[in-house]
Amino acid sequence: MRHRLTALFLTMFAIAAPAGAQDTITFRDRTAKPEKVATLSGDIRDEKFTGVKIKPSVGAERDIPAGDIIEIVYAVPGAVNIDYKSAITNENRKSATEAGHKAMEEAEKLYGIVLSKLKDEKTARIQRHLQYKILTTRAFLVAGDKPKTLDLIEQFDKFRKQYPTAWQTVACSRQQAQLLIDLEDYEPAAKVYEDLLKNPELGKDVKQELELASVDLLMRAKNYAVAETRIKDALDRLPAGDPQAERLKIYQIGCQAATADLKTVEPQLLATIEKTADPGLKALAYNTLGDCYVAKGNKKDARWAYLWVDSVYNQDRTEFLKALEKLSQVFKDLNDEDHSNKYKEKLARLK
Repeated sequence: MRHRLTALFLTMFAIAAPAGAQDTITFRDRTAKPEKVATLSGDIRDEKFTGVKIKPSVGAERDIPAGDIIEIVYAVPGAVNIDYKSAITNENRKSATEAGHKAMEEAEKLYGIVLSKLKDEKTARIQRHLQYKILTTRAFLVAGDKPKTLDLIEQFDKFRKQYPTAWQTVACSRQQAQLLIDLEDYEPAAKVYEDLLKNPELGKDVKQELELASVDLLMRAKNYAVAETRIKDALDRLPAGDPQAERLKIYQIGCQAATADLKTVEPQLLATIEKTADPGLKALAYNTLGDCYVAKGNKKDARWAYLWVDSVYNQDRTEFLKALEKLSQVFKDLNDEDHSNKYKEKLARLK
């Protein structure tokens, strides 16, 4: 009897839970000083490629750019509420451990169950998001399996082409590019960003970030000539005093690392590190300095440059992961297999 009552209670809870339920957006709030991660709950009124419009519980409607959205938790119909919340809970347990891997398998399964129960047009935006969530959980699960990763890359490609006006398109492109990066297919990853950059509705901040990411990938592919051309074009388009210029100039140094005079570029990079308060810019400068040292065969100094990013200036995820990757290689070149494996494992956990 007790079990039947419990089951009845859970069923009633599932039906009743969404009454007054709200959508919740977690996002990068660039309007805050300093910038922060913020959360808003309310009613999402509109969704499109450029972002979403939400009416919070208190206050006026607000537009959240697609490139700044970290996550959205939708208010779902009562019949699927428990499975949906359970999927989210399991996804939040993600880790490199066996338990963390099993939790992500359960999350993928539950997202699939919820998706299979939603058929009506009213839940179309939720269905689309569930398709995206299933892909992102798989991105974690296929790590290290090249055939499955290649298959998943095609699934991401299909999603972003099927939903070109969805807010998830930006995040989907970033995830697809990351999977290609994991396979060291840097130029195809840059092509994903270049396809996205063709959309005229792309916001300025996201456009600049994607342009930099594309240049960075071309450099990692050692296609320095094309990367330098892109940098020059970007610099020519920037208004005077635009902070983006500092980053682009550091990328220029990186493109010329193999031929640059270390006595000239080293003080330039150290001066940037000294004067800037932006940890992401410091990280880029330290990583570029490390690349210059490597190009000149100075692996020991390169190690210390990358360690600054790992230990202190690790706020920029792209530069942080780049530093870990380079530390693994540098320690290997220095015949320190223990530290090389340590950074290889750390990199795998964070991807």
